[in-house]
Amino acid sequence: MDPVALNLNQYQTGPVRQARTCIGLSNWGNRMARSAVFAGVAAIVALASATAHAQADPAAAEKLLKRNDCLKCHAIDKDKRAPAYKKVAARLWARSYGVDYVIKHLTTGPTVRLEDGTEEQHKVIDTQDRAELENLARWLLALK
Repeated sequence: MDPVALNLNQYQTGPVRQARTCIGLSNWGNRMARSAVFAGVAAIVALASATAHAQADPAAAEKLLKRNDCLKCHAIDKDKRAPAYKKVAARLWARSYGVDYVIKHLTTGPTVRLEDGTEEQHKVIDTQDRAELENLARWLLALK
């Protein structure tokens, strides 16, 4: 008897299973299951990320921007003295810390480099309401 066939008979039964094992398809079902699980997890993560960024009230965000004169230095789609919000969103959107980063930036007044190369302290936003800040950050990140 062939030694390969003898080894296969010790661990597996049936001619189809033996044939799959001989040509390297013994883990075919396991590989397909892993691929399906991975695809499902990737879809859930992408959906959660997209909905986290999409849940913003644009009217409230724009009202907060106007109240704090943010549009004096920023614009939505073009650079002024400071980078466009779309440029900021493109840089931070996929990051897990994007919302927290924007909130920290708005509430701490860090030194920022302007488009002309000069530096100044960023204005601190006039609200400490976490819901308003999160809404503004989500709105900004959704502009990507």
